[in-house]
Parts: sequence; C-alpha cells; structure tokens
Amino acid sequence: MHNIKEQIEILRTEYLSARSENEREDIDAKLQALAQQHPNAFAKVFEDGAKRAIAKAGSLIVREAIEPVKPALNLAYIAEHYLHKSRGWFSQRLNGAAVRGSVVYFKPDDITDLANALDDISVKLSQAAQKLRE
Repeated sequence: MHNIKEQIEILRTEYLSARSENEREDIDAKLQALAQQHPNAFAKVFEDGAKRAIAKAGSLIVREAIEPVKPALNLAYIAEHYLHKSRGWFSQRLNGAAVRGSVVYFKPDDITDLANALDDISVKLSQAAQKLRE
C-alpha cells in the first residue's frame, strides 16, 4: 500500500502543477487505472486522507472557537483537570504539531470534552457573577 500512497501523492503533485485541462484529464485517467488495479489499497489511502482532513478541521474549529476567549482561559488547567491530559498534549493538538513523525489533532471525543469543560466553566462564572450581584 505504501507504494500506492506514493503514486497517488506523485499524481496529486502533478495535478496541482498541470497547465492544461488535457494534462489534468491524463492524470485523472492514471488515477482511475490505479484505483482499478489496486482497489482496496487505493480506498485505504483515500480513507486515511479523509480521516486526517476531518481531524485537522476539528482542530481548526477548536482554535477558531476559543480564540476570542483564549486570553481569559487557563488552557493548562482545562487540559489537566477536564481532559486529564498535559498542557503540552493540548498545545500540540491545538497547533497541529508533529509528534513522533505524525501531525496530531483533536479527536471528536476530545472536542466534546472540551466543549463540556467550557460549559462547566461558563456555569461557574455565571454563579460567581450572580454571587457578586447579591
């Protein structure tokens, strides 16, 4: 399968640098032939790519969502007390860092846990504000 992945990457690079519709059509034909010759490996490479794209999108959503309130948040505290992870773990996923050769992102469960943590903090902040008003 590794060879299929390399071939797909080469064709992707060629497609991006193609200068004409004819070149792109030729590359499409090569991709289709590759898919017919190795359907399972071809599907696996695309499935893995789709999973990476979904994970990356999740991390981008997290970064965008917390950006306005980030200065007011103690992300290390949230990582440790709500997600039971280290501040480094959180930072790596927030920034899409490479860990042991692979880029890491938040998993869907991590995003749900983070949303729940923010909800809990929101309730606690509202309760504190209410006490100050009493």
